[in-house]
Amino acid sequence: MMALWRFTCLCTILLISSALAVPEPRLLSGESRHYMEAGYAYLDMFDPPIPFTPDGRVKQYSHILGGHRSGEADALAYASTQGNGPFHVSLGKRALYASTLIQGNSPLGVKWNLRMTNGYQRDATAFWRINDEGAKLVRLDVWPVGAVQQQRMSMQDALERGSRIQTGEGGGCFGCA
Repeated sequence: MMALWRFTCLCTILLISSALAVPEPRLLSGESRHYMEAGYAYLDMFDPPIPFTPDGRVKQYSHILGGHRSGEADALAYASTQGNGPFHVSLGKRALYASTLIQGNSPLGVKWNLRMTNGYQRDATAFWRINDEGAKLVRLDVWPVGAVQQQRMSMQDALERGSRIQTGEGGGCFGCA
C-alpha cells in the first residue's frame, strides 16, 4: 500500500513538472556562432574582462519561463526601456541577433529571483532572434554578476532593423569596436 502511494506521488510530481516546463527553442543553422559571440561579449563587459568558461553560463530558459509565463514579454519590455537595449548585435542570414542584460537587482531580476536564490548573485542575458516575424527569445542564461551594461543600440532600433531582414549573406556585428 505504501509503495502504491509513493508511486502515485512520484507520478503526480512528474506530471506537474512536465506541465510547467517550457522547452528551449532550437537554434537554427548558424545561430550557435552568434550565441557564442554574445557570451564572449558579455564577459568583455567586466573590468577587466574575464575568460569564458563553459560553466560560467547556466541555461535557465525552461526554469525561469516555466515559472513566469509572461517572461518573454517581460524581458522584451525590459530590453525596450532606456539603457537596457542590446549589448551585442550581430547579423545572420535571415535574422538579426541581439543580446540584452537583465541585472539581478532590476525589477525584472528581482521578480525572477536572480539575487535571492541560495545566496547566489546572478544576472541574466536574453538572446533574441529578430526578423520580419518579430523578436523571439531563444536563450535565457544566468551569469556571475559584475558586467557593466554597454548598450550598443536601442531595442527599438534592433527590432526595426531585424524586421527588414529577408535574405543575404550577413555576418558581422553592429556597433562593436
